[in-house]
Amino acid sequence: MNNNAGIDYIDNLSAYIDNELDNAQNIKIKKLTMVNPLMRKELENMYKFRKILFNAFERTKYRLKKDYSKNIVAKISNEDYYTTTYFKRIAMLFVAIISAIIGGFIYLYF
Repeated sequence: MNNNAGIDYIDNLSAYIDNELDNAQNIKIKKLTMVNPLMRKELENMYKFRKILFNAFERTKYRLKKDYSKNIVAKISNEDYYTTTYFKRIAMLFVAIISAIIGGFIYLYF
């Protein structure tokens, strides 16, 4: 077996476990796993690791007392959340500045 097959196998191992490979690559990895005991052991380790991660997530999923995702979705769906009232404030500030400038010119020249 050449070194390219091993590199190909390692690169596609995660995709194989997640069923993301096409049929040809899937069959190639199955054949390599049957032939090579080291690759079979690596695949078994990846499955064990995946199971550990899944179990850890399942254990901690319900420990959190507050569901932040529902809170975020509620804020996004609230139409007033992203609207601002800055336009009125900026317009009032602009009018005040222009009035002060005009008042200053009137005071200086008249």
